[in-house]
Amino acid sequence: MLLVGGCEKDTFKAQTEFEPSVASLQVVDPEPIVSGTNGSFPVIASTNGAPFTKFSVDHTGDFQGFIGQTTVLVPDDLTVDEHGNFSRPANTIVLQYPITASSKGGDILAAKFNFTDVDGNTISTEARKKVVNFRTNNTQRYFYSTLPWYNFNTGTTYSKVSIFTADEAIRNNLEIYWILKTGQVNYMASPDSEETADAFRTDARYVREEMHHTRFIKLENIQFSEVDDDVLTNLDFTNSTDIIQLENGGLYGVLLQDGRKAVVSARQYSATIFQLTSIYQVSAD
Repeated sequence: MLLVGGCEKDTFKAQTEFEPSVASLQVVDPEPIVSGTNGSFPVIASTNGAPFTKFSVDHTGDFQGFIGQTTVLVPDDLTVDEHGNFSRPANTIVLQYPITASSKGGDILAAKFNFTDVDGNTISTEARKKVVNFRTNNTQRYFYSTLPWYNFNTGTTYSKVSIFTADEAIRNNLEIYWILKTGQVNYMASPDSEETADAFRTDARYVREEMHHTRFIKLENIQFSEVDDDVLTNLDFTNSTDIIQLENGGLYGVLLQDGRKAVVSARQYSATIFQLTSIYQVSAD
């Protein structure tokens, strides 16, 4: 009997090109791939007949694959060359085929994996993976007086003077400034807002005209876990503001200067400290 599995979100379809037939196998691949980034297809092939000696891949969609960089998990002593040849025959193989997604969010990448045994017979199965245009910063970061800046690309907060001292990649992507006003009321503000400028009024190094312009809206009737490409694309900033009050458990839409959209989840840690997690678009629509 021959067994092949290709991974997609919940199920996959196995197809045979010779007898005996191939049984389907469910292997969950929980993570989509972010547009423009690296990922992998996990694949399983198993037979109690003639062992496999090589594999090949046929792509459907816009992405790159790297056979020579394939990682074989089982057996752990097996390797693959750039032509897909295994270093020795094996009856059961579990591998990770590395890919780079060059398509846009919402696309489905598909690959047909072909395994050949020592007798020249071939068995094939198809694996699929969804492409998304967003990243999630799940690690909680803290807004407070000494860490008032937030950077979506790194998913972390930075000191007040980071706009002057941090490296350029960080400095150019400090998109939110945290402000504490009278009565211990917390706000998120645009880097070029009047409130942010007031916080730097004694520092001549701050040039308001050079700072990014960020807009905010309060989101209702949606959970952070529900945010995806469709939610981000459909965020409406018609009535947005450049400063917004933070509420415990609040969810906020953010429009960045370059047109990318993001969502921030805020939870109050203390009267003067908020915890943040975020989801942001990798590229503008």
